[in-house]
Amino acid sequence: MLIFIALSLVLCFLVQAGSPWLADLITPVFYEFGMGVAVVALIALLSKKVPPQFCYDIFSAATLLVWFVAWKPEFKEDSPMFFAYPLYFVFIASFMALYLIAQADKIDIVTLQQMRRYQASSVVLQPWLLMPVVLVSLHWTEQYLLYPTTMTLLFALAAFDQCLDKSKKQA
Repeated sequence: MLIFIALSLVLCFLVQAGSPWLADLITPVFYEFGMGVAVVALIALLSKKVPPQFCYDIFSAATLLVWFVAWKPEFKEDSPMFFAYPLYFVFIASFMALYLIAQADKIDIVTLQQMRRYQASSVVLQPWLLMPVVLVSLHWTEQYLLYPTTMTLLFALAAFDQCLDKSKKQA
């Protein structure tokens, strides 16, 4: 999730510094670009032609851009959510990478088999279900916790998938 983390940190910096570039970001061009990239990342993930972690990263970065463009005009100029949410995303994505994915080789065989069974049988752990929910959550500005909640679930799903992929490569 390096692209997503980098974009989140750049947004944190721009918001905290009160950069004049923020006004340039809040345009329909960036909104449409972000939505287009998010949909392409979803289709690429479903086609299985592109590595899943790259698709999760691009999708997350694109939705962060769409979130910022769509939500910034709806709230006060100095609203702390535009600094706090990207920073929260950096911490969550870093935690998932450092403490879950990096430790995937320590998961025992029985647990891995259960994880694979659960992934195969669970509708909840399917990206084709969660990614559109993230896209829909971008348009409910009155439910301001919906987007970060769905993104946190997406991070967990990406970490889960990457742990299973990492274990397949080691086996």
